[in-house]
Amino acid sequence: KETMSLNTGFISEVFNETFTQLMQSESVWITENSQFIPVNIKGTDFSYKTALNDKLINYSIEIEYAFNKMNTVR
Repeated sequence: KETMSLNTGFISEVFNETFTQLMQSESVWITENSQFIPVNIKGTDFSYKTALNDKLINYSIEIEYAFNKMNTVR
């Protein structure tokens, strides 16, 4: 399976609830080349970041495709 690391860039802390829901979602899809592709989020640890403590908020999420890139049917 192919994995990717996604970064949010610097965002406001109002998106904390959105990322909590993303980490708890059963089905997650990304858009790649105008196609919707199912992915799985690797690792479920998530901690809130606040502008008071962390100054600039940037989240990093590891994902993997929900399917094998190469068919392994024999």
